[in-house]
Amino acid sequence: MNFPPITSGFIGQAGLLLDIIGAFFLSQGFVLKQPEDVVREASSFWNGNPFFLKSAISQRIEARVGFIFLLLGFVGQFLSYTGLFVTGSDSVSGELIVLGVVI
Repeated sequence: MNFPPITSGFIGQAGLLLDIIGAFFLSQGFVLKQPEDVVREASSFWNGNPFFLKSAISQRIEARVGFIFLLLGFVGQFLSYTGLFVTGSDSVSGELIVLGVVI
């Protein structure tokens, strides 16, 4: 199968897209939260606040996923500036596949 060459522009654009996705995951716990949920999480209950625990677990997962996307995006942007992907040769494509499997 013949794949198009992987260029530095493609890697940089993919990295930027991954950064945007990561930023969304990091911010969605705060930006998309309804005011009613904020009030419930800040309220006091006997024997603890079950809404707060659910929110804390959700925010932790979102933060980890966002961090992974941001990290991959920054690595992609870094690689786009190294000049490794100028020619788009098969060996570079193979190295990228191996790098993706390792990560």
